[in-house]
Amino acid sequence: MKKFFIIFLLAGLIFSCASTGKNADSIADFTLISGQDWKLTEVRINGIRTEFNRDNMDVGFREFFTVKFDDENVGGRGAPNTYSAPYILMSNQEVHILPMRSTLMAALREPDELKEHDFFTYLQNTYAWEATGRNLTLLAKNDEGREVKLIFSK
Repeated sequence: MKKFFIIFLLAGLIFSCASTGKNADSIADFTLISGQDWKLTEVRINGIRTEFNRDNMDVGFREFFTVKFDDENVGGRGAPNTYSAPYILMSNQEVHILPMRSTLMAALREPDELKEHDFFTYLQNTYAWEATGRNLTLLAKNDEGREVKLIFSK
């Protein structure tokens, strides 16, 4: 019985250290993207690219749909409101954005390709992140439960 308890204890310790290492690696990787301004360049829903294309947006909309993570909060600009929210960074590149707060400016015009409400919904439903090259991808769900990829560039 004593041997079983020692083996069980060692297995738990090894598992605990392994999962802590993954979290530390995930956080270390995340520091490479935090503190930087990211602009939304593409939206994919269920793997299909939507009509959103930053290059084709009116000049007045070019500063919209941004994200920036710092040590405790994520923030940026919708269309036209600014927003911020605390987030929780977990292991395996999981991230959860907590309830957001935003300014309440009325939009006289919005880009046709993406509405601010949808952008905020996607951010609020973010569950993971990926960084490849000069891109940051946030993985989320829309209101219907479809897979959404928000692809940002520096």
